[in-house]
Amino acid sequence: LTQSSGQVNGYINVKGKLLSPEVNLNLQLNNGKTTLAAMGTTFSNINLHLRGSPENYLINGSLNSEPGKLVIQGSAHTQNKHFISQLTLQGENFKLFNTNEYNVSISPRLMLNSNNQNLSLTGQILIPSANITPLDYSSTIELPEDVIILGQAIQRSSFFNIDYKTTVTIGDNVNLAIDGLKG
Repeated sequence: LTQSSGQVNGYINVKGKLLSPEVNLNLQLNNGKTTLAAMGTTFSNINLHLRGSPENYLINGSLNSEPGKLVIQGSAHTQNKHFISQLTLQGENFKLFNTNEYNVSISPRLMLNSNNQNLSLTGQILIPSANITPLDYSSTIELPEDVIILGQAIQRSSFFNIDYKTTVTIGDNVNLAIDGLKG
């Protein structure tokens, strides 16, 4: 992160026993801005609000990456000693990469749910526009083991039980040029 700025306001109140504290908070980040140099992307107008008590925590926020915007909303609470959370991420034409080799915008509609060790990621990611022209293939790697190709059964072991039901859709304005191959 470089060129980071913004204003943080709020309070955190911790009380109770050391092994089971009660945390009440209200924190706000306003007018934040930061650059991810490796991705060539600047996130601006970052506004996040995290508030709550042990019964229920809420997060709301948004950030821009020209020409698009992401909106984040979520909640978390404990119920019968179970930690339950939900987080949604929605955006339109959000610039994720902006380098000479990768210029990629995304429009995600994702929901992450958790219940103790069970995680569920559902939704879709539309890639409405991208120009992908890698110059160096020395950093090319195989797909990670958590990538699932539809129609193939894979067994995995993990601390978390993870359920993915996420689709990625390539839009009409996606261009690829690799080693003389264009598409």
